[in-house]
Amino acid sequence: MNTLIKRLLVWGKDNWIFFMTLSALVFLLFLGKCNNDKIADKLQLSQVELSTLKDTVKVFKDKNKNLTFSLSSVVVESDNRRKALEAAGFEIKDLKARDIKWRDITDALKLQISAESHGSTPLKDTVYVSNTDTIKAAEFDWNNKFLFLKGNIIDKNMQFAYKYKTGIDIVTTKKGKSYVVSAYLSDPNAVVITANSITIENKIRWYEKPWVWMVVGAGAGFYLGTR
Repeated sequence: MNTLIKRLLVWGKDNWIFFMTLSALVFLLFLGKCNNDKIADKLQLSQVELSTLKDTVKVFKDKNKNLTFSLSSVVVESDNRRKALEAAGFEIKDLKARDIKWRDITDALKLQISAESHGSTPLKDTVYVSNTDTIKAAEFDWNNKFLFLKGNIIDKNMQFAYKYKTGIDIVTTKKGKSYVVSAYLSDPNAVVITANSITIENKIRWYEKPWVWMVVGAGAGFYLGTR
């Protein structure tokens, strides 16, 4: 054991300049990478904030004249997950209340839809009889398969119940390093008026970066070449 330690000390003494130089180079590269990471983090969060303010939804019409709404998803690294979610308008406390663990979120999409149209329906005269009164009313029942209205008009006062339903298909595709989110609405009168999306990718650690092993390999090659 003592012999091995002595050999290591002698070997280190003979090559200390090489290892000091290699260590300094790795340290400088590491500092540069950290600085670049900070800049990248700020840029990612700025892009998320911008996506909530700028209308980035594109509208396309397919061969059947159905509308497709698409937008680019902002890609952020997992270290920025919480800040990116908050910047995109997701409250952490609200996610917890919905039993969603924010650390497990990989994609988040927020969109707002609006539907406008018109219609008409005949009124049906009817009479409501109680113990003391007889009330004349007009009833109506209308729907367009997405919006349902049902109610009555009594003494110029309209009361109604309503229900709205539409299918929403959401597809995410990857194009190069970017992600595109496409939404399809079943209601032809409905449109996406605002939307923003983020996609979270696991961050590659510094020791997993190719440049680290390139430096190590170059150093080892240089050392073996000088032996």
